[in-house]
Amino acid sequence: MKRRLAYLLAATCMLAPMVWADVQVNALFEGSAYLTVNGQQKLLRKGQSFEGITLLDANPSRALVEIDGQQQELTLTSRINASYRANDTLEVVLRRDSQLKYMTQAVINGRSIAALVDTGANVMALSSRHASQLGIDFKKGERSAVTTASGVAPSYRVILRSVSVGGIKVHNIQAVVVEGDYPQEVLLGMSYLTHVDMQERDNILTLRARY
Repeated sequence: MKRRLAYLLAATCMLAPMVWADVQVNALFEGSAYLTVNGQQKLLRKGQSFEGITLLDANPSRALVEIDGQQQELTLTSRINASYRANDTLEVVLRRDSQLKYMTQAVINGRSIAALVDTGANVMALSSRHASQLGIDFKKGERSAVTTASGVAPSYRVILRSVSVGGIKVHNIQAVVVEGDYPQEVLLGMSYLTHVDMQERDNILTLRARY
């Protein structure tokens, strides 16, 4: 039997209009959930948002969602009716994984790949293996060199046409492609992150579009 949870968030005339959301859990997976939101079926991965609903975490037994700052834990076939303030600002919510990393899915030049949020990297960094997967002709870039754990490796400075995380899309992003398998993950560095607002709290990192 479907369980219903309902709550109303107080609003005044100074706040954005209230929007009603009907959310039903159809299937649960590790790191993703298949939901029906206002009659629309949507597969959300951890950190993604849809119709004001953000999936914070998921496993085969439950999903943790956030609606206007309020967290709800849902199980399979759970259903909630909730109101939230309409918000035109895109945002992505990331939770630290077991290795204390903020991982997300980035779309680079129209192709999707896993990426690690790295505020210590001045620019985005990719291995030549990543670049090949993304169809980047990196050897046309300016040649340079970087020092890795294995020694000095050739690198190439490139401009990525677009980088998008959870719909927050930025064009013409500087990046470095390193020959070989370093870095192991695509590093989402400051050449992208300076275009978003970041807030970290309780092992949750929120990225918000500035425009």
